[in-house]
Amino acid sequence: MGLSPQTKPGQFVHHAMPFLDRDLPESVRRPLDEVYVGQVLSLIQERAKTLAEIPHLASFFFLDELHMTQAYFQKANWMPSQRRQR
Repeated sequence: MGLSPQTKPGQFVHHAMPFLDRDLPESVRRPLDEVYVGQVLSLIQERAKTLAEIPHLASFFFLDELHMTQAYFQKANWMPSQRRQR
């Protein structure tokens, strides 16, 4: 299903829940809180082109711990020891 920026928040949550339940990592606590899901989806709605993309775009918001390796930072061309310059 394609998504539109005009999709109402309640509809978006209703349609997204089965995809989140199925595709979020097993470590994510279930059942998902629909209010929190709605808050997360409001942040990613413009980026999500299909419902199948939602778990990938939203997974960050549901994880208790992030596992980022040095390779991740190198790929992003940023190392933790570097500071942003203004």
